[in-house]
Amino acid sequence: MITLNQQTENKLQIIAAQTSQTIQQLIESFILDYQAEQDSIKRADQSYAEHLNSGVSFSLEQIKQDNDLAN
Repeated sequence: MITLNQQTENKLQIIAAQTSQTIQQLIESFILDYQAEQDSIKRADQSYAEHLNSGVSFSLEQIKQDNDLAN
């Protein structure tokens, strides 16, 4: 169980009502989003470290093409 101060709980209730979710669903969503963001940051840090070690670089266009992100 999580204990929240009243102000935070009120904010969560408002957001939950606006998104038609329960507070529990909202918190679970926040946690999943946070974990995904942290995973992305970790991958980016690893990629940057690999770049520094290898000296290899790629253009933005090549990255888009390799990841099916073309315009």
